[in-house]
Amino acid sequence: MFKFLYTSYKLTMKNKLIVCGTSYDFVMGGVPTYFMRIFQWAASQGFDKALLIPKNREIYTIWKKQVDDLRLNIIRYDIPVKQLENVEIEKYDEVICIAADLHCYFRMFYYKNLNKYNNMKVFFYCLHPHATVVEKHKFFNLPYRKLIRDNLNNILFMDRETEKFCEEYYSLQVKNSKYYRVGSFFPNLDEERIKIRIKNRKNNFIILTIARFDFPFKGYILGLINTMGILGKEYPNLNLVIVGDGPNNDLVKEALNKLPLDIRKKISLTGEVAYNELQQYYDNASLYIGMGTTLIEASKSGLPSIVATAFQNGDSTVGFFDKEYDNVGGNIQLSAHDCMTFEECIRQELEKSDWQYREHCYKSYYTCKKYYQIDNIMEEILKKKQGKIESAAKYAFLNVYDCALMNLKIRVQNRRKQRR
Repeated sequence: MFKFLYTSYKLTMKNKLIVCGTSYDFVMGGVPTYFMRIFQWAASQGFDKALLIPKNREIYTIWKKQVDDLRLNIIRYDIPVKQLENVEIEKYDEVICIAADLHCYFRMFYYKNLNKYNNMKVFFYCLHPHATVVEKHKFFNLPYRKLIRDNLNNILFMDRETEKFCEEYYSLQVKNSKYYRVGSFFPNLDEERIKIRIKNRKNNFIILTIARFDFPFKGYILGLINTMGILGKEYPNLNLVIVGDGPNNDLVKEALNKLPLDIRKKISLTGEVAYNELQQYYDNASLYIGMGTTLIEASKSGLPSIVATAFQNGDSTVGFFDKEYDNVGGNIQLSAHDCMTFEECIRQELEKSDWQYREHCYKSYYTCKKYYQIDNIMEEILKKKQGKIESAAKYAFLNVYDCALMNLKIRVQNRRKQRR
């Protein structure tokens, strides 16, 4: 299904380098999408930028245009990290390395420590509730507890939900008072687009969702399909567009096939869509349902949005984004409002007058702009001081363990790909 990209552009040796890293394939998803925005921001500031990824991991071709447009450098590394390709860390005034998972953070933490790079800061940006674990079974995660405990000052929690999970899972007291939300760029609000939305919603009210089919984390898609089965009969103008693909594609198709034929015709399943082509879907939609980074993208387009709750196969929601802007994972325990359903929220939006709908479009945009400006968030990250990093010798066992676990996971996942 996929071809893979190995292009890399040379670094220009400017005074500052922004590196975003992962230990996984660079696929369609929230973290890669956000990384591309960070690279775009770095380019706007005149900084060098690079994607850090293991040599035996793949970058999907949906990112080719962004890599080419940004002239993005790609740094490949071995496990364990002996050297980084295409980069000379010591020649920069400052290197900011942002890792999106625990494996990548430890690799860069260890590399910085061994080479004694005083110009290099390494942070773990926790962008997913489970980012601080590496395996489903708790036994395999316990060796990382000391690393997390010692490096809490180097973890950038996205919100209270990511922080709370880390606290409870590892029995730690995080005591963090600052969160680093998922930032975005904000063009001026397109008022003509809102007028078109108001006109189109009467005959073609489009609900949009964009997600990787990774269940149960994003199992809300199944609940949304079932909700469409209920509301589609009552509202002839209602349609649903699902953008995405992933390991649970079969479950999505199974849910669709359970619906009557006349309802199935109202649901479009597009498959995977390149990031630079997503804006047209936001522009044409009347309502967005989702979680994480796509909520930000939808809301900044002036699109009313419903926050889906993670880790469910139903239709639970904490409500609309403009009221739950700090809870983009839809965690019911962290919400100040009662739990609702997609059906309730969709009905509310369908039954609004044109004036009420217009006001909701404006509110979505300005709420998002107030709290998610990427300039503010990246400036906070850049000025953050590096927390104390212990000697690499103290993590000798974890180094061996982490390398073994990473290599094992890569071999298993590569075998699965070959079977497909």
